[in-house]
This record gives sequence, C-alpha cells and structure tokens, in this order.
Amino acid sequence: MSRPETSLNPDLLQRNVKFLQNLTVVPSQSGTSNFPLSSHSMGGLYELLLADKPSFEEALQDCEESKARVREYIDTYIKSFHLRWPVLHAPTLDNEIGTMPLSLAAAACLIGAWFQNSADWTERFYSLRMHEVLLERLLHSLIEPELTSGEKAWPIELFQTVLLTLVFSLYRTDKRALSRAKLLRSTFITLLRDLGVLDGEKFTAHLKTHYTGTYTPYTLAMREKLKRLLVLTFQFDAFFALIYRQPPLLHLQEIGVGLTSTFALWNAYGLDVFALRELEEPHERSKVRISEMIGRSDSVTSSGILVEDVLLSLCSVLQSIWAFLQALPSSQKENPSHTFQKALLVQTLDDWRHELDKISKLADSGNLPGSPARYLLLAYRGENDSMTASLERINSLVQDGMILYYHLRLTQYVFDIAGPGKGVVSHSNLWETSKHKKEALVCALQMLKVVESKASFNPLIRHVLAIGVDITKASLSRQKCHFNGQHAVRNDTQHWSNIGDPFWVDGTPVCVCKLAFWIGRFEKAIQDQDIMVE
Repeated sequence: MSRPETSLNPDLLQRNVKFLQNLTVVPSQSGTSNFPLSSHSMGGLYELLLADKPSFEEALQDCEESKARVREYIDTYIKSFHLRWPVLHAPTLDNEIGTMPLSLAAAACLIGAWFQNSADWTERFYSLRMHEVLLERLLHSLIEPELTSGEKAWPIELFQTVLLTLVFSLYRTDKRALSRAKLLRSTFITLLRDLGVLDGEKFTAHLKTHYTGTYTPYTLAMREKLKRLLVLTFQFDAFFALIYRQPPLLHLQEIGVGLTSTFALWNAYGLDVFALRELEEPHERSKVRISEMIGRSDSVTSSGILVEDVLLSLCSVLQSIWAFLQALPSSQKENPSHTFQKALLVQTLDDWRHELDKISKLADSGNLPGSPARYLLLAYRGENDSMTASLERINSLVQDGMILYYHLRLTQYVFDIAGPGKGVVSHSNLWETSKHKKEALVCALQMLKVVESKASFNPLIRHVLAIGVDITKASLSRQKCHFNGQHAVRNDTQHWSNIGDPFWVDGTPVCVCKLAFWIGRFEKAIQDQDIMVE
C-alpha cells in the first residue's frame, strides 16, 4: 500500500531534524532522590518534570500529601477521561503511577488536574506548562535514531505519553502549543509507519518476539495496549483534522490489526474478575481487522458492533470527504457524478448514525431484558457490574458519536459550499445563494439539541458549536422576517429540511427576528460544557 501524500515521508522527517534540535528544551535539574518540593499540587509535579526524575516513587518517598494529590488527579483522569480515551490500563494505574516513567505519569496527572476544573488558577497554569514541556521533549525523543532499530521492543510507554499529550492538545487554543502539537502528530504517525506498527503481520510478529508467555493477563494487556494505541491515535488524528480543517494523516485502511477487546475486559479489576469476563468476551472481534470497518462487511456486523467501532468508522469518512472535494474542479460541482458521489457520502454517514440509533434503542431501559441489550451491558462494565454505570457509559459514547456525526455533516456542507478547508464567515455570499443552506441550518440546530441534552468532556463540542453559530448567522442574518408576531404549528424535527416555509423549534421560530435568541443558545451551550478553556 502506498503512503498517503498527506503524511511526512522519511526524507521530510530528516529535514525536520535540524529544526527540532534547535527547539528550546527545558533543561534537567540535578537533585537527590528525596526532592524538595515548593508545592504539593501541580506546581510541585512541574518541578519534578523539570528535574527529569525517573519516577514519582523516587521523588515522593516521604511526601504523603503529594502522593494523595497524585491519587486525586488519577481518580479524576479515570472518571472523566478514560472512557473516551482508554489509553492506559485503569485497573493497575493507581499502583503503577509511582513506578511508570515520569513523563507518562505527568501526562495523566495534568489531564486529571485539568478535568477537576479547580477554582485554583495555579492548577490550570501548571497543567499547561507541563503540557508544553512534554510537547518539546517528546519531539526530541521521537527522532532518536535508536527508536528505529528493529531489534528492540517498541517503546509502548513513550508512545502512550505522546498520545496523551496529543489528545490534551485538542483542548488547547494556544497557537504556539498547537504548532508543536502539529509537528509532534506528524512525526509520531511517520514513526509508527516506519516501525511497522500499523502492519498486521509485523504487529503479530513483534508481539511473539517480545511479549510471549502463557500468562494470559500479561499477553492480552500488552496486545491491547498496542491495539488501543493505534485505534486512539487514528481517532485523535481525525479529531485534530476535523477541528483544524486539515486532511487526516492516518487512514483507517492502513491499520491491519484486529478490533480491540471490550471496555469490560480492559477494565476488569482483579484477576478473578478478569477470568470471568475473559470467558464472556466475544473473541470473534479480534478476527475482524480494523481496516474492514470502512466497508461494513458481514464480518463486522456479525461480531457485534460497539459504539467505539462506529466512532472509528465515522472518523474514516473524513478522509473520503477531503478526497472527494479536492479531486473535483469547482466548475463541475453540479454535475450528476458529483451529486451521486455526494449522496453516497451522506448515505455512509447516515448508515453509521443509524447504528448509533440502534444501540441507543437497545440501551433504553425498556429493552434491557433482551439478549442484544445484555451484550451491550456486559461490554461496558467497569470496576463493578453496575447496570446503571454501563448504561451511563453507553449513553455518553452514543452522544459522542452523534456529535461526531453532526460535525462531519456540517463540515461536508461547509466544504461543499465554501470549499475544502474554508469557513462560513469568509464566504457568506456563497452561503446566501446556496440551496443547501437550510439543510445545514437544520443540521446545526439538531446538533445543538444533542449537545444541550447532557454536558460532556468531548473536545469536539466547542468547535462544532462555533460552526453552528456561523451557519446560523449566515443563514438568518440576511433574510426577511416571515412571522410578524404570528404563531405557527410546530413541525416534526425529522422533516425540517423538507419544508419550504419557515419553521419552529421548541416553540421558537427560526427566523432573523430570533437570531439573537439562537446565537445566545449556542453560546450558552459552549459555556455550559464541563471543560475549562484557556
């Protein structure tokens, strides 16, 4: 398979070496094992990171207050971040945090501190500073020549640190940090390709060489760490590309490994629980290659689709949107072939949205006794077998899927009207004359209702709401008021875009006379999110 043109090739990577070597890296500071901290919170952990200590365990031997703070950060990390980005093994994280490489522990802690939404501004400040140190150091770590040696085991913990650092960049707005994140993203994906981590045969051979044994919990954990690393790197790359209107670098058809295990098996607390859940695991999932999720083959559907599988498949559509729109001259946008291809893209998105609807219906409390619903509940167990907790996880991930679906649909509308990588505001004239502007407006309002249904830590929300604001302004600001104070019958939301007349949503007209109301509703939705922003 040829390498996508959007990715960095080895020659380009070598040309970046000089630039990377000239970056200002915070110097390490020498110190004793019992490192004196000026603070027991994130400020103290920041000092440890600057000192380049090997682990928390060495530096915090006699500091119980700092250890307690670390446990708080990890607890928040697991509760608020782990469901969406299950990079680390949660059941052993609390015990391993002290001995894992300091950079990996620091990445998990800064995420936990950020998601605590503490009123203490210093927690937020030092989380950002730690992130910036990691962005710089990890760039240098990834270009070390010894990493490309085929004889050594892949540095899983380094890769996990890179991925967590990149994912946190989705919540950042600082241009300098984002610039470094872009370079780290490109370098990381290039390295994964060059090492053969994406190749199914090389992946299997590497596991047999470096992680053999008969102890199932160990061999499965190492396999799952690498699988989840690839899956979540692909998801991050799609999210980053979607947010910043860039083509994705990593394509789903490149990933030749099998689907990951269920959330329940990855989050089995205790060997006794692991043994029971391993017997209940749908092992046919591992036989389905991740790359097969694009075609929705029989092998995919027969394995029992989970919400994270739908998220992967939706992410893969972004590549198709870019390839389709960039390959077509603007003068041919209205020809029959374009119309047909666009309809296929929309149908693909709608098919995966239908899968989300089916999962949501199965997870409804009225359907719980059925075997398909039982399959879902078993798949999303965590620390215990709570049905309520499983339902909460399913509903949270389904909402993530719906937000991703609407983000992709809105991106497709914007790119189709204004051009690939373009925005609404700078092309308001094209938007005003487009026959698709009402469909886009309906899509934006439907997305708003999904977001309003539940506060979320999803990094896409701020950005998709911003697109919704622009679309609402562009669609309504130049139209005439159609209502003149008169009331109309509310229309079914499923038929909004098929109706030529103005429409109402929740008793409020979607009209220029209510533009301030709708913009305010979008802005409130942004403010109501649980995530702090810079």
